[in-house]
Amino acid sequence: DGSTAAVSPAPNLPVAKSPSAFPPGQWVKLFTKPEDLPADLRKPDSGVKWEDGWIRLNDQLESIRLSSSVFRNAGVRARIRQSAEVQTLGSLNLRSSPAGRYSLSRDRSLPIHRVGIVAPANGVLRTLGTADSKSTSAAKDHLIEFCAIGDRLIWRLDEGVPQMARNTELMEGLLSYNGTEDLRDIEVINLDGLPEAEALRLLGVDEKGNDLRGKGGVAGSPPAANGPAGSKSPVAEQKAPGIPAGDWVSMVGKIHPVTNAVSGVWSLTAEGLFSKGGGTNGYNVLQPPYDPPEEYDFRVSFSAQSGRAEIHQIIVAAGREFVWSNAGGAGPGARFSGSGEAASELVEVPEPLAGRRHESLIEVRRDRLTGYLDGKRVVEWKPDFARLPQTTQSRLAQLGRIGVACWSNGTTFMIFPSAR
Repeated sequence: DGSTAAVSPAPNLPVAKSPSAFPPGQWVKLFTKPEDLPADLRKPDSGVKWEDGWIRLNDQLESIRLSSSVFRNAGVRARIRQSAEVQTLGSLNLRSSPAGRYSLSRDRSLPIHRVGIVAPANGVLRTLGTADSKSTSAAKDHLIEFCAIGDRLIWRLDEGVPQMARNTELMEGLLSYNGTEDLRDIEVINLDGLPEAEALRLLGVDEKGNDLRGKGGVAGSPPAANGPAGSKSPVAEQKAPGIPAGDWVSMVGKIHPVTNAVSGVWSLTAEGLFSKGGGTNGYNVLQPPYDPPEEYDFRVSFSAQSGRAEIHQIIVAAGREFVWSNAGGAGPGARFSGSGEAASELVEVPEPLAGRRHESLIEVRRDRLTGYLDGKRVVEWKPDFARLPQTTQSRLAQLGRIGVACWSNGTTFMIFPSAR
């Protein structure tokens, strides 16, 4: 499903600069001339070559530490030249340690870049988020920026829309580059010791991930699709203050079938969003670029070509993640389920039939969750949210958002989340 990928081993080679070389709040350039390379990397047999400002690594040397200092809050950016012939794709890494590392690299087969956690035991990357590179996929090189502040991971591709994901698994570590793709124009910024708001401002985003550089929209959303001059981007339309509370806001035109896919292969058709299968454990998962308020409604119109017309809606309420299923996972039943053993009663409902259009609606309120199927109220659940365990591992790429999932039988989705 593309959510995991094998990457090169953890970096363990010479470092670039000492801790004193990175004053807080300033981008510091590395390797501006061959003499800046560490002595071990300037040797003829080091595996590194300098060609017109480009640093070339061969298979003998696949990683470079960019500092000997351990950072919690820091960022790195560089220009990486993509090549279809290299053995190992280039990746920028944050918080590298024996526990793993956060990594940003391009996908070998899809026009996206992935951010995730690399497990040290097997070198597999678990995806936390993506950035769409379709509009610049023909370019020979990309300017990549990757930063960590607290539990926020923030990245940009070619000065585009900032993206954000949140994760607390890795707390500190080294900065590094892995891979055998050429790179140049490397810069590092130390953000440790700065107030969070100031550190975010230096990266051109606010605490919600909104772009402060004036070139993009909201973190976590794909760039605008090609359209008529002067048309609004999906991000600007989604966040427009003129949308009255209570109006349904269609997500179909805002979703990118590649960058918003968490699992499986999706495409945009005349009927809506179509899942082609290939998802983890048979399920295809999609995360719309929508940040729900405290109270909202989430509606999905769906149909299945054949087989099980089963869908799941992933929601967030009181800071906790829940799943609404119209089939209960084992037959014609519907229920809400949350962290641990928390779940509403399984209610028997007519099984949605393949070849027919159905509608599932969820109302999220401060004190309850209500689920509807084909216009009929099925479940009203009033859990004690305060007593439920906090959600720490999301089914989505980004905790705190909404999502949909379907069985791998070719299900067409029309998605209409709204805030009321």
